[in-house]
Amino acid sequence: MKRYYADRAGLNILRIIIFIVTVIATIMAYLYLSFISMFMWILMLVFFAICFFVAVIYLPLYFKSVNYYATDTKIIKHSGVFYKTNQVMRFDAIQYTTVVSTLFSKKTGFNFLILNAFGGRMILTFLRQRDLEEIMSEIQLYK
Repeated sequence: MKRYYADRAGLNILRIIIFIVTVIATIMAYLYLSFISMFMWILMLVFFAICFFVAVIYLPLYFKSVNYYATDTKIIKHSGVFYKTNQVMRFDAIQYTTVVSTLFSKKTGFNFLILNAFGGRMILTFLRQRDLEEIMSEIQLYK
């Protein structure tokens, strides 16, 4: 049984994106809501509180909880922060696979594998390029 983890580079990229979106939302609130100063400051505080919660608390817990196991006949996904989910899919049940890789995916870790079966779907998120290729070769060898 081989164990795979989510790539931590994806965590850092997501943190940067969340921070940029928060700064843009704060600037927009400052520009367009300056005539209602109390509402503007409350809204900016809410933006930064959400940014802090997602980037510092939720995402690291999520990336720590995501595990994938590949055995000879099936793949297992464990994930979840507030509630845990376990998914199991046999290799013989997989009808087709979809690989989603973004630009610079070797550096960012934005590689996703979507396994589709009759009546179900399993999405393996933030895989390393090497791990993605290993899982795909295991699936192809089984077929």
